[in-house]
Amino acid sequence: MNFIYMVFNINKNITMYEIAKPLQLYETLYNECKNSKNKLRAQQKKTCVAKVKDLDGIGYERLYLLIKSYQINNESDHSYIYPYGGEANGSDITFNIDRIPLILSHMIYKFVNLHHKKMKEDKIKINNCISI
Repeated sequence: MNFIYMVFNINKNITMYEIAKPLQLYETLYNECKNSKNKLRAQQKKTCVAKVKDLDGIGYERLYLLIKSYQINNESDHSYIYPYGGEANGSDITFNIDRIPLILSHMIYKFVNLHHKKMKEDKIKINNCISI
């Protein structure tokens, strides 16, 4: 079986202010995905993993907070720093997407697509400002 891994790097000095916005995002994504019944298709997994690799620092931090928030809200054991079999390797964190719970996998998929859209919009804004 081929496993698809998400590897990302986070800043471990996240402030409470920086956590507030992702928690609102968590609630929105959870409400949109809580009724998901089907696993992500293979192509969706590949797309998700590829987009995770291209996230910016804010995206990585929000992704980790999304995973951790899901763990806190849905699991009885909160002792794992990196839930769902996540492993730290230096400053990178690796998750096997096949070990991520169904609803959370849909939340992650939606998040990386939304964040990539925002990154693209921000890049356009910056390029427009530079060309003025």
